[in-house]
Amino acid sequence: MVLRLPELIQEPPDVAVRILAWSGMDRPEFEAPIITPFVIPTVLAALWSLLRHPDSWNRAVACAIRLGGDVDTLGAIVGALSGIQQGEAAIPQHLRETVQQSQRLRKLALRYYSLVAKLPTG
Repeated sequence: MVLRLPELIQEPPDVAVRILAWSGMDRPEFEAPIITPFVIPTVLAALWSLLRHPDSWNRAVACAIRLGGDVDTLGAIVGALSGIQQGEAAIPQHLRETVQQSQRLRKLALRYYSLVAKLPTG
């Protein structure tokens, strides 16, 4: 399914959500296609939203939220990945400023980055 994402971003959201919502399942979990907390549809929907809006944090997050279902998890994943891709300044200031313990989280993120940057590649 990951390999189909480039073609799937051309589809309207109502078509894409049907495919994304039921990915990795033998049968649909619900009657209507929604993004559930199941990891496969959630990750695929996050990547789909990012591919549809690679240059806009706001549009990528809004696109993910419009898919419905477990939008808090999906929105958080898309917001984080889009923020990594575009930089912290892409995240609206009012959201950056209201995160509790933001300085502590920033330090943890930098520590994590320094550990990951040292890992061998390939």
